[in-house]
Amino acid sequence: MLTGCSRQYSAERAFYQASKYSADIFKDPKNIPPFKFGKAIDDFQELINTYPETAQATESYFKIGNLLVLQDKYPEALAQFRKIMAQYPGKK
Repeated sequence: MLTGCSRQYSAERAFYQASKYSADIFKDPKNIPPFKFGKAIDDFQELINTYPETAQATESYFKIGNLLVLQDKYPEALAQFRKIMAQYPGKK
């Protein structure tokens, strides 16, 4: 039980940090250098890889998709949103 709680806390903390880093991107995407988008996406992807069973992993897929939309990368964003539907069919 303690391992599960610790894992959940770690996932929440990682999501908070990734969301905090990406907050400026969502506020003003046109004035953000491309490397910040890449780092934000990498941070969320790392969370997905490390904590795939958590709610934060699902939210991370959404965040990545939204970051791709902000970059006008619509096919990649659509693929990201489809991953959510494929990996979490019961949570539509």
